[in-house]
Amino acid sequence: MAFTREKLYTVPIWVKLLVLDFKYWSHKGLSKIGSLIGRPLMVDKHTEQKRGLSFARLLIQVKMDTKLLDKVAFKNEKGVLMEQRVQYDWKPTLCKCCKKYELGEQSCRAKKMAQQTIPEKQNEDGTKYKEHREVPNANTSNVSLVSKADQAITCQVKHVSLQTTFFVTVVYAFNTREERRSLWTYLEGIIQGVNMPWLVIGDLNSVLKVKDRVGGNPISMEEIMDFHNCVEACGPLELLCTGNRYTWSDRHGDNKILFKIDWVFINDEWLNSMPDFKGQHLPE
Repeated sequence: MAFTREKLYTVPIWVKLLVLDFKYWSHKGLSKIGSLIGRPLMVDKHTEQKRGLSFARLLIQVKMDTKLLDKVAFKNEKGVLMEQRVQYDWKPTLCKCCKKYELGEQSCRAKKMAQQTIPEKQNEDGTKYKEHREVPNANTSNVSLVSKADQAITCQVKHVSLQTTFFVTVVYAFNTREERRSLWTYLEGIIQGVNMPWLVIGDLNSVLKVKDRVGGNPISMEEIMDFHNCVEACGPLELLCTGNRYTWSDRHGDNKILFKIDWVFINDEWLNSMPDFKGQHLPE
């Protein structure tokens, strides 16, 4: 698994539709209003379950150079023009320093490098010189252990160049369903204390959907239930990955069975702070 960071043209942003009339909380209604902002991708769990009805929350993919309005207008079922207030978790900002869209000028690398410029000093004879100063390695990360279990380890990472701190949980799951139950309990416990970007990555040795296995016996609900319940409880998003969808096979010639058992999940905080990251499944 590898990670890449690419130039952005679009970005997903969580959007709140404030004091939204309950009759528009259908898939059709939310899609119609969300389409006035960008391309709707999904709703959050509370919106899907119609809880906390003071606002609906959608993840919408928008163009980086689009002006994000605080209100959008649409016609209701009677043809009357309606106005809907909108609130964004964050907005892309055009950095005055590097002329690129960032999460804000505080994330601009060019500006940080300029701030590290070493000023000249002058000797008594008038000659100028610069003091030697150690510049931190841009690729340096400080890693500290948060917790560990038989099938997973969680660390806190402070990344120098990204100027951000996040949690990473690396998983190597056991083979049987009974043994993996302690892993799901561990992950559900970790999410309770996470208040920053979180990445879960590794061999979870489990499929989540019917299409995650090709060949062999059909996938049963009993087989995926524990993993599915854990994902529902933790509420993570699957990180976009390129490369082979199926990451393991039994290698039995023409009758081989293919599995997707390697996963990468992120939370909302990761998506909001590092939206341009994606994973890559490397060849075996």
